[in-house]
Amino acid sequence: VTFPENPDDTVSELKVLQITDVHLDLSYLPGSPVDCGLPCCCLAETGLAEEGQAAAGFWGDYNCDLPSNTFEDMVKHVSEVHTDLDYVIYTGDSPAHDVWLQTTEKNLEHQVFVLETIDQYLPGIPVYLTLGNHEGFPVNSFPTSTEMDTIVSGDWLYGAVGDLAWADNLEEEAKT
Repeated sequence: VTFPENPDDTVSELKVLQITDVHLDLSYLPGSPVDCGLPCCCLAETGLAEEGQAAAGFWGDYNCDLPSNTFEDMVKHVSEVHTDLDYVIYTGDSPAHDVWLQTTEKNLEHQVFVLETIDQYLPGIPVYLTLGNHEGFPVNSFPTSTEMDTIVSGDWLYGAVGDLAWADNLEEEAKT
Protein backbone atom coordinates (compact mmCIF):
# COMPACT_ATOMS: atom_id res chain seq x y z
CA VAL A 1 0.00 0.00 0.00
CA THR A 2 1.33 3.37 -0.98
CA PHE A 3 0.17 6.17 1.26
CA PRO A 4 -0.34 9.63 -0.20
CA GLU A 5 2.09 12.32 0.81
CA ASN A 6 0.97 15.15 3.02
CA PRO A 7 -0.20 18.12 0.97
CA ASP A 8 2.20 21.01 0.72
CA ASP A 9 1.51 24.47 2.16
CA THR A 10 -0.12 25.68 -1.06
CA VAL A 11 -3.16 23.45 -0.53
CA SER A 12 -5.90 25.38 1.21
CA GLU A 13 -7.95 23.99 4.05
CA LEU A 14 -11.71 24.37 4.23
CA LYS A 15 -13.88 24.61 7.30
CA VAL A 16 -17.10 22.70 6.71
CA LEU A 17 -20.16 22.19 8.88
CA GLN A 18 -22.11 19.01 8.23
CA ILE A 19 -25.61 18.70 9.64
CA THR A 20 -27.56 15.49 9.29
CA ASP A 21 -30.54 13.62 10.70
CA VAL A 22 -32.09 16.53 12.55
CA HIS A 23 -35.45 14.71 12.87
CA LEU A 24 -37.10 17.90 13.99
CA ASP A 25 -40.31 17.65 16.00
CA LEU A 26 -42.29 20.81 15.37
CA SER A 27 -44.95 19.56 17.80
CA TYR A 28 -42.48 18.82 20.62
CA LEU A 29 -44.05 19.62 23.97
CA PRO A 30 -41.88 20.08 27.06
CA GLY A 31 -43.52 18.24 29.92
CA SER A 32 -45.07 15.58 27.68
CA PRO A 33 -44.40 11.91 28.47
CA VAL A 34 -41.19 10.45 27.06
CA ASP A 35 -42.70 6.96 27.18
CA CYS A 36 -46.20 7.28 25.76
CA GLY A 37 -46.68 3.88 24.09
CA LEU A 38 -46.15 5.26 20.56
CA PRO A 39 -43.05 4.74 18.42
CA CYS A 40 -42.01 8.30 19.29
CA CYS A 41 -43.23 10.55 22.07
CA CYS A 42 -42.92 14.11 23.40
CA LEU A 43 -45.62 15.19 20.96
CA ALA A 44 -48.22 17.84 21.69
CA GLU A 45 -50.89 15.25 20.86
CA THR A 46 -49.82 13.05 23.79
CA GLY A 47 -50.52 15.81 26.33
CA LEU A 48 -48.59 16.38 29.51
CA ALA A 49 -46.99 13.64 31.57
CA GLU A 50 -48.86 12.46 34.64
CA GLU A 51 -47.41 12.78 38.10
CA GLY A 52 -44.47 10.39 38.49
CA GLN A 53 -44.15 9.86 34.75
CA ALA A 54 -40.89 10.86 33.01
CA ALA A 55 -41.41 14.13 31.17
CA ALA A 56 -39.70 15.76 28.20
CA GLY A 57 -37.33 18.59 29.03
CA PHE A 58 -37.15 22.00 27.39
CA TRP A 59 -34.09 21.13 25.27
CA GLY A 60 -35.21 17.61 24.39
CA ASP A 61 -35.01 14.03 25.51
CA TYR A 62 -32.99 11.08 24.24
CA ASN A 63 -36.22 9.15 23.57
CA CYS A 64 -37.74 11.89 21.42
CA ASP A 65 -37.10 13.83 18.27
CA LEU A 66 -35.44 17.25 18.42
CA PRO A 67 -37.35 20.36 19.54
CA SER A 68 -37.14 23.29 17.12
CA ASN A 69 -35.69 25.58 19.83
CA THR A 70 -32.76 23.17 20.33
CA PHE A 71 -31.96 23.07 16.62
CA GLU A 72 -32.24 26.84 16.30
CA ASP A 73 -30.02 27.42 19.33
CA MET A 74 -27.45 24.96 17.99
CA VAL A 75 -27.21 26.75 14.64
CA LYS A 76 -27.06 30.12 16.41
CA HIS A 77 -24.20 28.85 18.60
CA VAL A 78 -22.31 27.56 15.56
CA SER A 79 -22.70 30.98 13.90
CA GLU A 80 -21.20 32.71 16.94
CA VAL A 81 -18.32 30.30 17.52
CA HIS A 82 -17.40 29.28 13.96
CA THR A 83 -17.38 32.53 12.04
CA ASP A 84 -15.08 31.21 9.33
CA LEU A 85 -17.14 28.42 7.75
CA ASP A 86 -16.57 27.89 4.04
CA TYR A 87 -19.76 25.94 3.44
CA VAL A 88 -22.45 23.77 5.00
CA ILE A 89 -23.44 20.28 3.94
CA TYR A 90 -26.93 19.27 4.99
CA THR A 91 -27.56 15.60 4.35
CA GLY A 92 -31.25 15.53 5.16
CA ASP A 93 -33.76 13.82 7.39
CA SER A 94 -35.55 16.90 8.68
CA PRO A 95 -38.94 15.38 9.63
CA ALA A 96 -39.61 13.64 12.91
CA HIS A 97 -40.17 9.89 13.15
CA ASP A 98 -43.95 10.37 13.55
CA VAL A 99 -44.67 8.69 10.21
CA TRP A 100 -48.35 8.13 11.05
CA LEU A 101 -48.84 11.93 11.22
CA GLN A 102 -46.82 12.89 8.14
CA THR A 103 -48.07 14.53 4.97
CA THR A 104 -46.29 16.24 2.10
CA GLU A 105 -47.09 19.60 3.71
CA LYS A 106 -45.76 18.60 7.14
CA ASN A 107 -42.59 17.07 5.73
CA LEU A 108 -41.95 20.19 3.67
CA GLU A 109 -42.60 22.38 6.73
CA HIS A 110 -39.78 20.56 8.57
CA GLN A 111 -37.40 20.92 5.63
CA VAL A 112 -38.19 24.62 5.24
CA PHE A 113 -37.67 25.24 8.97
CA VAL A 114 -34.24 23.61 8.91
CA LEU A 115 -33.05 25.36 5.75
CA GLU A 116 -34.43 28.77 6.74
CA THR A 117 -32.82 28.46 10.18
CA ILE A 118 -29.47 27.70 8.56
CA ASP A 119 -29.92 30.70 6.24
CA GLN A 120 -30.97 32.96 9.13
CA TYR A 121 -27.91 32.26 11.27
CA LEU A 122 -25.35 31.44 8.56
CA PRO A 123 -26.26 33.94 5.82
CA GLY A 124 -24.04 34.04 2.78
CA ILE A 125 -22.45 30.67 3.53
CA PRO A 126 -23.11 28.21 0.70
CA VAL A 127 -25.29 25.24 1.64
CA TYR A 128 -25.13 21.96 -0.26
CA LEU A 129 -28.12 19.76 0.28
CA THR A 130 -29.08 16.16 -0.20
CA LEU A 131 -32.46 14.83 0.80
CA GLY A 132 -32.71 11.90 3.17
CA ASN A 133 -35.10 8.99 3.34
CA HIS A 134 -37.48 10.92 5.63
CA GLU A 135 -38.10 13.98 3.43
CA GLY A 136 -40.35 12.28 0.91
CA PHE A 137 -43.87 11.15 1.53
CA PRO A 138 -44.54 8.43 2.25
CA VAL A 139 -41.30 8.01 4.19
CA ASN A 140 -38.55 6.00 2.44
CA SER A 141 -39.92 6.93 -0.99
CA PHE A 142 -37.33 7.22 -3.70
CA PRO A 143 -39.48 7.74 -6.79
CA THR A 144 -37.99 7.30 -10.24
CA SER A 145 -38.74 9.35 -13.33
CA THR A 146 -41.51 6.89 -14.24
CA GLU A 147 -43.49 8.01 -11.18
CA MET A 148 -43.59 11.72 -12.06
CA ASP A 149 -47.06 13.22 -11.64
CA THR A 150 -48.16 10.33 -9.40
CA ILE A 151 -48.97 10.26 -5.68
CA VAL A 152 -45.41 9.10 -4.88
CA SER A 153 -43.64 11.65 -7.08
CA GLY A 154 -40.95 13.71 -5.39
CA ASP A 155 -41.43 16.72 -7.67
CA TRP A 156 -43.30 18.65 -4.95
CA LEU A 157 -40.26 18.36 -2.66
CA TYR A 158 -37.54 19.12 -5.18
CA GLY A 159 -39.47 22.09 -6.56
CA ALA A 160 -40.13 23.56 -3.13
CA VAL A 161 -36.60 23.25 -1.71
CA GLY A 162 -35.15 24.50 -5.00
CA ASP A 163 -36.93 27.80 -4.39
CA LEU A 164 -35.34 28.38 -0.98
CA ALA A 165 -32.30 30.57 -0.25
CA TRP A 166 -29.84 27.64 0.04
CA ALA A 167 -30.19 27.10 -3.73
CA ASP A 168 -28.91 30.61 -4.57
CA ASN A 169 -25.38 29.21 -4.87
CA LEU A 170 -26.45 26.67 -7.52
CA GLU A 171 -26.29 27.25 -11.23
CA GLU A 172 -29.71 27.58 -12.88
CA GLU A 173 -29.25 24.28 -14.72
CA ALA A 174 -28.89 22.45 -11.40
CA LYS A 175 -32.20 23.88 -10.15
CA THR A 176 -34.26 22.24 -12.89
